Amino acid sequence: LNNNMQPNIGNQIMMGDTPNNINQPQTEVNQIQNNNQNINQGINSTVNSFNQNVVNSTNEVQNDNNDTIFSNTETKVNEPILEQPVNEKKDKKGKGPVIIIILLVIIILALGGYIVYDKFIVKDTPKTEDKQKNKDTTKTNKVKQKNNGEVVYSIIDEKHNGIVKKVPFVNIDSKYADEINDEIDTMVKKGLEGQVADSDYPTDYTYYVNKDIVSIKFSWETEGSMTYSKIYNINQTTGEKVSNEEILKQVNINEKDLNNLLVEAYKKARPLESIENNGDAPVKECYQKDIDTLQNGKIKGMYLSENNELCVLFDLNYIAGAGIGEAILNVTGNKVILNPVTMQ
Repeated sequence: LNNNMQPNIGNQIMMGDTPNNINQPQTEVNQIQNNNQNINQGINSTVNSFNQNVVNSTNEVQNDNNDTIFSNTETKVNEPILEQPVNEKKDKKGKGPVIIIILLVIIILALGGYIVYDKFIVKDTPKTEDKQKNKDTTKTNKVKQKNNGEVVYSIIDEKHNGIVKKVPFVNIDSKYADEINDEIDTMVKKGLEGQVADSDYPTDYTYYVNKDIVSIKFSWETEGSMTYSKIYNINQTTGEKVSNEEILKQVNINEKDLNNLLVEAYKKARPLESIENNGDAPVKECYQKDIDTLQNGKIKGMYLSENNELCVLFDLNYIAGAGIGEAILNVTGNKVILNPVTMQ
């Protein structure tokens, strides 16, 4: 465009001819330049806008990354703190098992306390009603007798030609008391050691009460002045038979020590020197037999006499006469009773 226009213009100027449209090309040039300038501005604006968008996008990505990385540790200024329901659920889930375990421990402790209280405290401590019941039972059972009167009394008490006949009756309402009474009645009716009921030999009895133990000694004599006895021990509260072990326990004697105590008591009560003809061989032999009998614990009965004294019934060896009879050894008092019937 410039090449075509410039020679004509130059010639016209030199010729002094200035056409009216001489400024038109310049106007067109200016328009083109303006258009170019506008295009460049549009391009620059577009490029700048694109760059700005890229920068903004990059910043947003970085901000998002930063927000993600520091979301758990940082809080934006003037921005409200949002609750995190997920963490609350986790906390609730974590607290749940702990609460259950605590409740189980409390329940176990409560059950353990109840068992201890029920097994060891409640059962070992009688209730007021039980105490009253036991008290009433004791009063009711204390010397529960069949009849009014003494705990032991005579059903036969007579004397003929100087011979005394006494037969006891145990006045306790129990099965064992009935057994005692039946046995004594049978012995009397059928004969005592070979003698008939109407024989001219004495029968006698005595009884003692020490705490709840009632001891009855029923004795009779036979031909040749040989004496025999039957021993019974009964609890007046329960009505049951009292064993030798219970008797020893009441006098604080160990069963293992009993035999030695019997020998010691016999030697003190009846020393060999006090026996007539103590130097003779038969006397010494019988004396040694008595000691052997007691040393081996061959006793026929045991009871408690007055003042809670321990007595035993054993076979005594006689030097002359029929041979063997019975005697009572008072272990506590170191005494020997040779005739249980007359208590001599």
